[in-house]
Order: sequence, then structure tokens, then C-alpha cells
Amino acid sequence: MDDSKPDLAGGPRAGGVSRYPGVHPFDDGEIHRRLFRGRDREKYELLQLVVAERLVLVFARSGIGKTSLLNAGLLEPLRDEGYFPLVVRLGASTGSPLDSVYEGIRTAVDAASAQRQIEYEPPQTGWNRASLWHFFKTLEIWRGDRLLSPVLLIDQFEELFTLHDPEPRKAFIDELADLVRGTRPRRPLDGTATKLSDTPPEVKVVLALREDFYANLEELRDRIPSIYKAPFRVKPLSREQARRAIVEPAALQGEVFATPAFAWSDDALELVLDFLSRQHLGGGKTGVGKEVEPFQLQLICHHVEEKVRRERLATVTAADLGGADALKSVLSSFYEQSLCKVCARFPDDPQLRERLERLCEYGFITAKGRRLLREESTIKQDDGVPPEVLQELVQQRVLRKEPRVGDNYYELTHDTLIEPIQLSRQAREARKIADARRVARKRVVLAGVAMLAMLAALGGWALWERAAVQRVAEAKRQAIAAQQKAEQQAEQATRETQRALAAERQAVEERQASVEDAAEARRAAAEQMVQRRQAQAETRLAAIQPLAVAAQKKVAQAKLQADEAKGQAYEQQAEQLLAEAQR
Repeated sequence: MDDSKPDLAGGPRAGGVSRYPGVHPFDDGEIHRRLFRGRDREKYELLQLVVAERLVLVFARSGIGKTSLLNAGLLEPLRDEGYFPLVVRLGASTGSPLDSVYEGIRTAVDAASAQRQIEYEPPQTGWNRASLWHFFKTLEIWRGDRLLSPVLLIDQFEELFTLHDPEPRKAFIDELADLVRGTRPRRPLDGTATKLSDTPPEVKVVLALREDFYANLEELRDRIPSIYKAPFRVKPLSREQARRAIVEPAALQGEVFATPAFAWSDDALELVLDFLSRQHLGGGKTGVGKEVEPFQLQLICHHVEEKVRRERLATVTAADLGGADALKSVLSSFYEQSLCKVCARFPDDPQLRERLERLCEYGFITAKGRRLLREESTIKQDDGVPPEVLQELVQQRVLRKEPRVGDNYYELTHDTLIEPIQLSRQAREARKIADARRVARKRVVLAGVAMLAMLAALGGWALWERAAVQRVAEAKRQAIAAQQKAEQQAEQATRETQRALAAERQAVEERQASVEDAAEARRAAAEQMVQRRQAQAETRLAAIQPLAVAAQKKVAQAKLQADEAKGQAYEQQAEQLLAEAQR
């Protein structure tokens, strides 16, 4: 079967494609493009913006589906319009950001050429790297007899700030600025590059990044003033969009899928939508909102599809879902269940669970609560987790694998996993404290028993019995009190962590609001400046108007005097001629 045109007829097959990708984003394949539903308006608007502008900025909160929109919603429509999208990431190489860009472009064009989708001429001898401007000036990509216009799409653009030092970052920004602005680089180049005309290369640029890094773009604004000109913010799904994203993939027929087509009952659909759109109102209260997080939707629906496969359901009902508490447990237990499945694959390693917990909870999350990208070789050496176990974590959608030159890199699949992982760590640490208290209490009891035995051997049982019993009872009381205190401290730590996470989210939202307010203030200031200049011009015009009228009167008077002078001259000349004639 040709993957470019999958057969959607027939029934399901073992190991088929999931209708809901879970924690993974939708990809650029034909099947995922058909499964990607609910974003029709965004797909059209983003395409029109990219076609109209030279530089487009796409941003969204983590978990909103920005990468899925680009992969399954933008790339193929761009190809249909005569463009060739080149998707790269700035962390795809161990070198500089420019190394990552060139490596990503080479990979994309080589893959498309190998599949005979395009033909291309390498840009000059030695894969021209004089500058991005010169590279795209000399790059030619053909589909048949049609010359395609390249679109450089840099996904995860925040990696420029998180993975690269200031010096290589500045060098990249300078070259990107020349490419976006269409200005020829000013630094001296070799003779081959200098023979090119100054006409800008035909290329468009799309930058996609997480919303919490939006403020970092100020670093580019001096060199790229148009950085904020064409922004596109991907928002959460509305309830209607979420409804389509749930129902329509389930109804698709085809042997490529792991399950037969199935339906959602109205009560099941409303239960899921209410659960996914719930909002925290404070004071422990929640309410039903109007927006849905796509990441949570895909995770819940992937869980439901597994239930459909196991129980062979034709229609999913609210009873099948088990209520809101059951849906909540899907999100909270995802991490724990994934580790259990991985450990079950390696039963001969009893310490694996402990190493995996330490790796996920400390190795992939920074002290500030962000995802961390790590090398496979480093993980094996420092954490004792071999590649085959890492691959199982990828299969369980806990980790995402990024093949690069010389090594593989891994990171958590999504920011949404950070909070449940941190809460799992806190709960486990609280259990360890409680276990330590129980061991201490047991030791106190054993010490008391040993003391009783010693006293009995010395013949002092009758004298020390009551005192020993009292001491044991006191030790038990202290141990129980200590255990209760430890549990209270663990609960307090959990609450503090939740408050800290909430404060961080609020800070990000406030920072984004301040950035938007600043942008709005700049636009308002520009409008006020235009209005002020227009008013000044009108004032000057009003002041000049009387002078112009007076000048016109003077010109008319001068013309009249000139006409009178001419008349007098003509009369004198006529009299002279008449006098000469009489003589």
C-alpha cells in the first residue's frame, strides 16, 4: 500500500494507526491529515497569512496543538500553492543554529528528492553556506517543470534561546534578518557569491514558538523590525471544534486503523467536553468553560479508543467512560502506568523502576520546571538507562526521540507531563518518609522487647515491667505523632507546589498580557503620532490659506496693471505712427 495515498476502505488491522495520536503531535502524512479535525478556519487563515507575508510568527501555549497545525494543516496546502516547506529545528545539530538550519534543509530536500517528489539543484559548489541570503538565492527546487518557492519553517524556535549561547545566536539572527528583509549581507564574501544580483531571494519564513518565550523575541526586533508584523496565535479548541476533533476521526472507515469505526453517544460526548473544558474558579470550585486543551483531548480519546479495541464497542456511552473521576485518573495515572509497562518489559532488572523515576523526575526536568533535552549516551552513563529502555519510554509516549548527528536525544513528550511527574515524586517521597517512620517505630518496639528480655534475665522483670511497657507505649505514641507530622508536611509540600505552579502560570499569562499591552500601546502611539502630524499639517494649511488668497489678489492686480501699461504703450505707438503718416 502506498503511504502517500492510504487505503481507507476495509476493516481494521492489528497494529494499525490510532485515530487519536495521544501525546504525539499529528504528522505530515496523508492519514494524519485526514484525522486532523476541527481546525479548518485556522488552516485557511494561516495559509493566507503565509502566502501574503514574507515573515509569519506562529505562537501558542504548550499543549494547544501548534506543531500539529503546522504538520497536518499547513504543509500540504503550501505544496498545493506551489511552495516547498522546509521544516527545521535549531536544536537539530550539536553545532550552531546555522548548522542546524543547513542540516535540516539538506535532510528535507534529500528525502523529498529520494521519493521523487522534487528535483533540486544544490546551491553552488559545496552546498553554499556563504549566508542564508546567498543560500536561498542559489537554491532551485523543481516539481516537474514548475519552480517551487521555498518556505523556511523553524519549529520550536524557542530553542534559539534555550540551547544556544549569545555569540552564535547573534550570528544566526544577523543572517536571518538579511534573509527576511531581503538585504544583501554587507560583509565581504568570495568571488562566486559576489556575482549574484541584489534582487532578494524568493523565500518565506515561518517561526513557531511557545507563547511563554514570546518576550524573548525582543532580542530580534532591532535587526528584524517586522518580527511582530504578522503574528498568528493558536488558541485552544472551542467546544464545537473539540466536538469535531472527537467525533469525526472515530467515524472514518479504513483498514489502516487499529479499531473499526465507532460512534460517541451524546451523553458520553457531553461528559468528555465538560471534563475537558472545566475551569478552576478558586476555593476548590470548578466550572464549565468554552475552551478545550487539545493535548488532554487526545490523551483522553486515545484511552477511550483502547477501551473500544479491548471491549469491541460500537458506541461509546457515558457509562463506558466511568464518569469525571475516571477521566481525571486517565491524566493523573498516565505517567505511573507508563513506567509500570516499561518495567514489565524488563522483569530481570529489579532496580529499573527506581532509575526510571530518578531519570524522569530529575533528569528531564530542570530546577525551574522546564523540559530538558539529553543525549542517549549521557543518559546511559549517568543514569544507567540503556537505549532499549529509552525506546520503550518512547513507545509509551513518555519520551520523544530526536535523532541527530552522532547521537540520539530525548525529552519529555510534552510540558503537560511535568506537573503529574512532579506530584508523583512528591507522593513517593512522602511515602518514603512514612515508611522510615514505621521502621523507626518498629525499631523502638524491638529495642523495648530486647530491654525486657535483658531485665528478665537479670531477675528484674517485676520491677521494670510497668516502666518498660510505658516506655514502649510512649515510643509508639511519638512514632505515630512523627508519622502524622511527616504526612502533614508532605501534604503541605504538595499544596505549596501546586500554588507555585499556579503562580508560575499566572506570571506567564501576565507577562504575555504585558507584551500584548505593550504592542497595543505601540500601535496606539503610532496612530496618535499620525493624528498629531495630520493635525499639525491642517493647522499649517489653515495658516497659509489667507496668505495664498492675498498672493492671488496681488497677482491679479499685477496682471491688471500690466494690461493697462500695455494699453497705454499701444496708444502712444499708434499716435506716433499717425504723426509720421501726416508728415
